[in-house]
Amino acid sequence: MSRRGKRLGVRREKLTKNPEVATVCQSFRYCPACGRERESKTDPLCCPCGFRYYFNPAAAAGGLLTDGEGRMFFIRRERDPGRGKLGIPGGFIDAGETGESAVRREIEEEIGLEIGPLDYLVSYPNTYAFGGVLYQVIDFFYVGTVENFEGITLDRSEIREWFLAKPEAVKREDFAFESNGLAVEAFVRRFVSS
Repeated sequence: MSRRGKRLGVRREKLTKNPEVATVCQSFRYCPACGRERESKTDPLCCPCGFRYYFNPAAAAGGLLTDGEGRMFFIRRERDPGRGKLGIPGGFIDAGETGESAVRREIEEEIGLEIGPLDYLVSYPNTYAFGGVLYQVIDFFYVGTVENFEGITLDRSEIREWFLAKPEAVKREDFAFESNGLAVEAFVRRFVSS
């Protein structure tokens, strides 16, 4: 783990020996350009045909939504990864979409709210296991204030329940994704502890 990773408390797990989950790089057995079997399972994908592919992280965005009473909006996830654990509204950024527009879209899709101004807070690396592949992700977090949370309509396929809590009372280990917990801690350091 890098010094920066240690300082931030970010876990760097090497899951290459886990038979149920492979990294994106390990998942590519054949060159997508010429079809030859890869000789090396390293990043980037380099092939004798001259094709080169870098396995860069996917981008995601999350919204830290607060009210006027110092509380933050949290969800409990309905599906894996992290079923039953805590999270915040958010998801993957689509091609051609900004982080801010992705957060707005995800908040509207997941909880039925239209959100006002957003301010960038922080980003953290993350991993997302899906379909037997472990994807590297960079999560961008934005802060928004909501006047009231009336009229929330949950996407029940993704969210089991929601609640408001003081962000300093929520523990990092209760989150499905460590990056979410780190973002909440960053929020507390900047806005609550100061």
